[in-house]
Amino acid sequence: MVAKAKDFVAMPGHDVSFFKNNGIGFEGHIGRVELRENWEEIKPFLATAHLPYSNQKALNIASYDDQEREADIQYLKDSIVTAASYGAKQCVMHTCGFESINEELVGCYERMIDAMKELAQFAKNYKLLVCVENMVLRNPKQRYLYGSFATQWYQIYEDVNETNVMLTLDTSHAASSVQGYKTLEDRQKHIFDFLAHPERIAHIHWSDSRIATQEALFLDLHLIPGEGDLPLEFHRQVKKLDAVRVFEQDKCTDEQVLQAIDAAGIDREELTLHVGAGTFKPVKSEEI
Repeated sequence: MVAKAKDFVAMPGHDVSFFKNNGIGFEGHIGRVELRENWEEIKPFLATAHLPYSNQKALNIASYDDQEREADIQYLKDSIVTAASYGAKQCVMHTCGFESINEELVGCYERMIDAMKELAQFAKNYKLLVCVENMVLRNPKQRYLYGSFATQWYQIYEDVNETNVMLTLDTSHAASSVQGYKTLEDRQKHIFDFLAHPERIAHIHWSDSRIATQEALFLDLHLIPGEGDLPLEFHRQVKKLDAVRVFEQDKCTDEQVLQAIDAAGIDREELTLHVGAGTFKPVKSEEI
C-alpha cells in the first residue's frame, strides 16, 4: 500500500524554495520557529504546530501554586491563538505536568487534567486538534513528569475526554520509558505498549533509538529510523498508523528529505502544500 503524502510533515530547517518546489509543509515550535532568519518566507508552509513547554522555566499546569499554574495555562492559550493564526489545524502538546522536582511535591495529576480540559475547550474555539505527546522519561529523583509511560499516557487521553484531543506518539520518548526493564526481550516487548490503542494516535514524532543498551536511559536520542535498534515490526506498525508523521531530525539535507518520501512509499505527485516528509533513512537489512 502506498502511503499518502498528506500523512507527512517536515521540520523547518530548509529554505523556502525547498518547501515551495516540493510542496512540503513543516511543523513549527511556537515561540521558536519565529526566530529563524527565514521565518517570514517559510511561514506560509507551516502545517502543524508544537505548543511550547517552557517560558524561561518549564511549564507546570499541574502546579499547586495557583499563580504559576494560571500563568502557564494562559501562556499555552496565547500559543494556541498564535498557532491558529498561522493556519495550523493540529498542534502537539507536552503534558506540562510535574508531580515532583528534586523529590519535592509540586503538583498533582488532577490539576493537570483540569488544565488540559480547559485548554482543549479553548482550542475548540479555533477548531484545533490537540495531540498530547508521551514524555521522555527523566530521572524521577530530579523531576517526575506525567505521561512518560504508555498506560498513563493513554489514561490522560481518557481522563481529558474532549472530542478535539488525540495523542502524539514520540517513538524516541517511548524508548526511554522502557529502559527500566532489565532484559532486552522485555524492552522490545513493552515498546509495543505504546501502540495498544492506535485509533487514539493522530500524530507521530518518528525516530529511532537504542534499547539494547542503557544509552537511552533518561535521554531522547531522536536517531534517523534505521540507525537505532527499535524492533523492525514496531517501525512497520508505526508506518501503518492513520496519523500525521513528523521525522524529527532537523539537521538534514534537502536530498535526505526527498529520499525519505521515497523510503516511506509516498507518491511524490500526491504532495500538497499542506503536508510533507521528514528525514527518514530506510533500514538497510529489510524493507519497512
